[in-house]
Amino acid sequence: MQLAPSIFKAYDIRGIVPSTVDEAVAEALGRAFGTIALREGETTVAVGRDGRLSGPSLCGALARGLVAAGMRIGGDPEPVVFLRDGGVPTFRPLPAAPNNTGVYFLHFTP
Repeated sequence: MQLAPSIFKAYDIRGIVPSTVDEAVAEALGRAFGTIALREGETTVAVGRDGRLSGPSLCGALARGLVAAGMRIGGDPEPVVFLRDGGVPTFRPLPAAPNNTGVYFLHFTP
């Protein structure tokens, strides 16, 4: 799989659905995040999303990647996810067209 270099920003990963961010990209990101999180001793993550139409399919793909890497996952609406501890991959909207989306990987240290 070839990821578009343009999706990697300073603080997030974002692009246009489906041209640069799709289910395959989301699954690969979940696998990568899960692999790194396991190395760091994490075993469970929460996954959140906003109400965009692409959210369910992208979060499902992200979850498949996380599980394939060996992670346990939970989910909450996005505002709740930001209050959780642990690694939190969250698909969030960008302030533009509905097909713009991004994933933020957050890690909270208690």
